[in-house]
Amino acid sequence: MTAKVVVSLEAETGDRCVDILRMDEDCYAFRECERNGGTSWRKMPQRLPEVYPTYVQALAAARSTVDWLRT
Repeated sequence: MTAKVVVSLEAETGDRCVDILRMDEDCYAFRECERNGGTSWRKMPQRLPEVYPTYVQALAAARSTVDWLRT
């Protein structure tokens, strides 16, 4: 299963981001990442990825799951 980043939302602090992904099956998911030292990003450990039928549902799930997106 491949994924393409549709949008990346970065925290004001610049040390975290959430990527909304479009998956092969024409569904969506999200992942949270953090800065790994300087300029590179690494995926945050998280539970099994969930997929959503629409972009809006994936974004809503990210906002309800990732604390800093709620502010």
